[in-house]
Amino acid sequence: MGICHSYAPDGRCIALLKVLLTNACNYDCLYCVNRASRTSPARASPSMKVVKLTIDFYRPHYIEGLFSSSGIIAAPITRWSRW
Repeated sequence: MGICHSYAPDGRCIALLKVLLTNACNYDCLYCVNRASRTSPARASPSMKVVKLTIDFYRPHYIEGLFSSSGIIAAPITRWSRW
């Protein structure tokens, strides 16, 4: 678990470590387990912990890269937003 496979344009299979950085999300999409109205508390992974985990899997050649994902923890910036 946690390792997914992707394919390069030349057909090679690439093993990637799949990590969810945070399950915090501002949106309340009914289909999503990480929605804002969930009853479980939100969690976040410290950056250095993710780096160490990735290196620990990369050195023995279990993975070739990292696929990181995250909840949406801030409002999206649109081209009409003011900076």
